[in-house]
Amino acid sequence: MVKASSLFKVFIGLIFQILNEEWIMSKIKTFNWDDPDTLHITTTSGKRKCKTHNFLAGGHKFFHAEIHGDEVHVLTGSKTGSKPTRRHIVNSSGIYKGGRGV
Repeated sequence: MVKASSLFKVFIGLIFQILNEEWIMSKIKTFNWDDPDTLHITTTSGKRKCKTHNFLAGGHKFFHAEIHGDEVHVLTGSKTGSKPTRRHIVNSSGIYKGGRGV
């Protein structure tokens, strides 16, 4: 059975894919979160993976992800919080570039 949150993540990924192809023209075509610990990125040159254990460590949960140029920005926050507090950046090669406060 597919969880509603998984479908929402795929839906958001598709929306940003459409926006990306229309206006931004990034190397990143789409991204999705199939399992809880891997971000899958599809680029013009193939598929990439990035482990997300450093995104969700310390009791954090996923809020939102979006494409910015050739990077995917992932917003996370405390499991008990109602808004994101951290922004994690992954480039088009699937390399984790770090996180910072929002």
